[in-house]
Amino acid sequence: MSRRTITRRLDDLVDADVLERCSYERGEQPADADSNVRTFYRFTDRARAVFDDVGTFDPAVWRPVYARVEKPDEIEAAEAVARP
Repeated sequence: MSRRTITRRLDDLVDADVLERCSYERGEQPADADSNVRTFYRFTDRARAVFDDVGTFDPAVWRPVYARVEKPDEIEAAEAVARP
């Protein structure tokens, strides 16, 4: 999937109040970050409430599954960066 397609889909989810964008300004990112990623997304409180109501993202189920997913070094570095 192209970066442009992903960006458009993330923008749609932000517009629908499912995700919120969190960004570091240039120079604000922690000095020890092994990635140059400055923009992150997280679920909005509204989306989390819906997911909790229907039990969609039970951490006991999804964390072990996600831990087994093979990720490139670039993704692992981005995941390790502290979020704003």
